[in-house]
Amino acid sequence: MVTLVLNSLFPEADEKECSLTKRSLTQYKKMRAVVEDFERNYGHQHQKRVYEQAKETVKNIDRAINLILDEEVRRIIQFRFTENGRGNSHKLTVLRFSGSMGDRTVDRKIIEGIESVANTLKLWGELE
Repeated sequence: MVTLVLNSLFPEADEKECSLTKRSLTQYKKMRAVVEDFERNYGHQHQKRVYEQAKETVKNIDRAINLILDEEVRRIIQFRFTENGRGNSHKLTVLRFSGSMGDRTVDRKIIEGIESVANTLKLWGELE
């Protein structure tokens, strides 16, 4: 009974939802640029809708990343996808963190972080 309650309280994202989350993380840089540009140069109604959607997505991604419990995974995800609003390449991420762990471990931690973000977004109803 406890497992059933926990599963309904904390649903796990499936492969498709993790893939969608990875795409959103990859597009974070572009969405962040849209938000910053709109805030500097007010646009027309269509641009405002795009701005509002991008702003909400950026906010949710930032919050979901901050909720990653494993500090090392959180640092890797922040470096890879959101650092300075731009993120970094996969290659640079592996180079940066491979001093303290192997390349494959860095890759596993990236996957773990993406899954964590996807699970949080699913919990909030953002992947529906």
